[in-house]
Amino acid sequence: DGSDETLALCEKVRCQNYTFRCNYGACVNKECKCDGVKQCADGSDEENCTGPFSISANTSTLKVVNNTTELKTESNKKNLCILPNLEGVIYSYEGSDAILSHGTLINHNRTVIESCEIGYHKVYPNSSRVCQNNGKWTSKYEKLCFKCGRSYIGHQLLIDNGKTAQVGTAPWNVGVYRFNKKYSNYDLICGGSI
Repeated sequence: DGSDETLALCEKVRCQNYTFRCNYGACVNKECKCDGVKQCADGSDEENCTGPFSISANTSTLKVVNNTTELKTESNKKNLCILPNLEGVIYSYEGSDAILSHGTLINHNRTVIESCEIGYHKVYPNSSRVCQNNGKWTSKYEKLCFKCGRSYIGHQLLIDNGKTAQVGTAPWNVGVYRFNKKYSNYDLICGGSI
């Protein structure tokens, strides 16, 4: 909705060297500069470009409300795909090492490779997603990268020799869960401890 894309929120943000800084302070992937797709809410990534791409100036408006600058952006008319904000996931275009920011707009038929941040581990070994013409991704993984030693699901009772065990009494506890599509949650299949 653009509520996190204000001058007040973004003006102190430091952009990484692989990114382009929008006029109002947000950071987008440097490869997106002058690609014909407006990633910056104010369209500044498509300003002063030479080539076949152009972005209409009327797709965004900038107004001052209560001494803060608010950006309003029209909806995604081209049905482009938006990179989801998944914890621990790093995105890059196929064949490129440049990192794409969460929320980046991706053109149709582009393949995005999904990797995990340091300390996270992939559930699926070769993970990628392709932006389809309808603006939907070919992949819909809800959780791709997990951090070891962290609980992602409500705790079940821990049992040790038939008795309830306290958390932390066993060095490692593990549970195997299966995603329940009907209820959009996870069901415990089995558990164990070392």
